[in-house]
Amino acid sequence: MKVMTNDAGDVQHVEDGDVVHATVRPALLAMTVHQGPVQKKPLLLRNLGMPKIRQAFKHDHDTGLWAPIPGTEMPR
Repeated sequence: MKVMTNDAGDVQHVEDGDVVHATVRPALLAMTVHQGPVQKKPLLLRNLGMPKIRQAFKHDHDTGLWAPIPGTEMPR
């Protein structure tokens, strides 16, 4: 039995003489996760066509969610 790995190290061939028994991908031993660049300035919605408004909300104690009160929208 002979196990050969290709140059990239992502595929292994299991051989017995001239007979290839299997072509497999080795198990993942480690995984590295890189986060994207850190945003230094907060994302602003200025100059994107979003109107600035102020609105009142009420808390629903049954569901625990906040809901906007209709008719309380005021442009800023």
